[in-house]
Amino acid sequence: MKLHEVTLSSGRTFLYNKVSRMSSWFSLLLLIVLRAELGVGQTPMCGCEHRYGVLMDFYHATNGPSWGIFSVVRGWNTSLSCNQSWTGVNCTDGDVVSMDVSSLGVNGTFPAMLANLTALTILNIAGNHITGTLLPAFALLTQLTELDVRRNAIYGTLPPEWSSLDQLAALSVSGNSIITGTLPAEWSAMRNLIILDLSINSITGTLPSNWSQMPSLQSLTISSNALTGTLPAAWSGLSTLQEVYLQLNQLAGPLPVSWMDLVKLKRLRLWANAFSGTLPLDWSALANLTELQLSRNGLSGTLPSTWSTFSFMQVLDLSFNSFDGTLHSSWSNMSMLQTLSLSSNQLSGSLPSSWAAFTQLYVLDVSNNQLSGTLPRRWMEVGSAISPYSFNSLAMDLSFNKLVGTLPGSWLQISKLNTLEVSNNFLSGSIPLDKDHLCSEQ
Repeated sequence: MKLHEVTLSSGRTFLYNKVSRMSSWFSLLLLIVLRAELGVGQTPMCGCEHRYGVLMDFYHATNGPSWGIFSVVRGWNTSLSCNQSWTGVNCTDGDVVSMDVSSLGVNGTFPAMLANLTALTILNIAGNHITGTLLPAFALLTQLTELDVRRNAIYGTLPPEWSSLDQLAALSVSGNSIITGTLPAEWSAMRNLIILDLSINSITGTLPSNWSQMPSLQSLTISSNALTGTLPAAWSGLSTLQEVYLQLNQLAGPLPVSWMDLVKLKRLRLWANAFSGTLPLDWSALANLTELQLSRNGLSGTLPSTWSTFSFMQVLDLSFNSFDGTLHSSWSNMSMLQTLSLSSNQLSGSLPSSWAAFTQLYVLDVSNNQLSGTLPRRWMEVGSAISPYSFNSLAMDLSFNKLVGTLPGSWLQISKLNTLEVSNNFLSGSIPLDKDHLCSEQ
């Protein structure tokens, strides 16, 4: 599980992951670690007594006595002195400035009374059983820098009024499934927004072109929705953008050449949409790109030789499209590749010997194409740089092509090879049985 890290303007580090669902044990472990690191709920409530009413209204409205599935809840529903701390609540300078009741078993409707806590900078109610709609009244929380309501049962639409939250740096409403409506164009006014995650909902409509006016945006996730339309060419103006996740939507049209200007972009996932046209040659200018996933679209044309400049690329997936032409020897310059999938296209020609330079590769899939020629002897070097202490091993799928000849004896030296699939080709000769972990079919 890889965690990404972004430091907000407040200096606080925000950790997040890009897997839709974390395993429950890892979620619990991460929750415990984060709460320990952030010191959540460790400040006494002296000076915040005037907020007790709001907090207790929230407690009783959300079945407070049943809280505490994963941790001990302290302070709430107590008449002890203000020196008592309340789990998840931080009191600073006489007001409640942060509230984190994530994964506490909070159960009820979206808490309207929290809009009265106007000094809040952090509000996290993620991972609970909260229903109801996202309230326009939360626009009053103008000091908010982080708002996390993901993994609840919230429904309705995204409030345009939240555009007034101009201090907001991180906003997540992902995993609610029944949030509908369109993306508010008004949110372009969120000038300090760094992380926006709206994934796993039922949002429709198009991507607002004027979101190009978000000058701080680094990570944008709207995957697993029902978005239509095209990728806005104007988004090329998002000069700080590092991650875009728009997979599993109904987006269509060509890949905009103008996105070559997103020079800080590192990860781009557009798989499982309806994009068409060819791969932009000028995207070779995306020098910092480490991950590009375009599988399961309607893309066609040839593979750009200019993409050999992707010197930091680690994951490249162009499978299940209609690409033709040959495999480029120059792509061997992508020497940091770990995953390369070109399966289920119409590629022809031979396997480039120069791809032996893929020494860090552990997944190579060129199956279900029209590739011909022999298996390159030099590929004994593929995956050779995988650490002996790594859990990763090399898997190569060359099946359903027109390859001929024999399995090269030099391939016995591929020490990290775990899976080799060469079925449905025209290979001949014997299988090197002295390599006990080398499995193949003819």
